[in-house]
Parts: sequence; C-alpha cells; structure tokens
Amino acid sequence: MRRNVMMKTVTVVVLISGYLCWTARLAENGKTHRPGNGRVIFPGTKWCGIGNNARSYDDLGGADDTDSCCREHDRAPGGIKVGQTLHNITNNLSYTIKPCEADEKFRRCLRDVNSRVSKLVGLVFFNVLRSKCYSLEPQKTCEKRSFNGCARYRTLQNFPPVWQLIDNKRF
Repeated sequence: MRRNVMMKTVTVVVLISGYLCWTARLAENGKTHRPGNGRVIFPGTKWCGIGNNARSYDDLGGADDTDSCCREHDRAPGGIKVGQTLHNITNNLSYTIKPCEADEKFRRCLRDVNSRVSKLVGLVFFNVLRSKCYSLEPQKTCEKRSFNGCARYRTLQNFPPVWQLIDNKRF
C-alpha cells in the first residue's frame, strides 16, 4: 500500500514538473498556456505552485509546514510579476521573479522542514524549473555555461553594481 502511494506521488511530481517546465519554456518564447483558472498547485498544498487556492492567509494544505514556506515566499515583497519591469529587469518568464534573498529564505525553509513534500517542492522549484531571482550585484559575465545555467562567473572590475537576474542555486 505504502509503495503504491509513493509511486502515485512520484508520478504526480513528474507530471507537474514536466508541465511547469513546458509552461516556463513557452513563456520564454513569448507564449503562454494555463488550464482553467491558471493555477497549478503542488499536491497536498494550497500555496506551492503557480497561484494559490487558499481561501485565506491561514488556509494551508495537508503538508502545512511546506505550505507555510510557499505562502511566505509568495507574499515576499519586491517580486517582479510576469510582464512587469523593475530595476530595468523585465520579467518574460512564466512566474514572478523574487529578490534572491526571498528565494534563499524559501530554500532554507524547505530544507528546515525536511519532509518528502518540501524536498520535492524544492527540487521542482530550484532544479527542474531552474528558477531565477534578482539582486544588486557587481557586474559579472558568464565565463562557462552548463546545462544548469552559468557554471562560472567572472566579476568585471571598475564597474558599479547593477540589478541583474541570477540563476538560483540548486536545491
């Protein structure tokens, strides 16, 4: 019985991961696709995914510790919504881009919860979607790219810091 539940969970995660990757890639190409109300929510949660289906701030899913991490991340200030521009960064992705401090706080929260659901949410958000964040950083250029983004950056000397998109660290 337990193995059957685990297999169903893994199947759902793989399907959601694939769907989220697909919608992210569509958005990068200027296309969008969202079923129904546009919400894609991770099973067992109400705040983890694209949008939320919570009735109120206190409404959490069965994986409440993980859901609390997602809720706080969703509500973190400074997000750049799809199609908006802030600090000369235009968001052409399929999700709200958060400040890097908010994404790092989200990563720590998910790791601290340390449940099956929190680990899967972290893997999807940081590893599968390869989410980005933004930060005021010294100007850098990518010296070496990998399939996960930039593998090595080089800091440009004598240039002022600028707001820029950053590849999040893997979970």
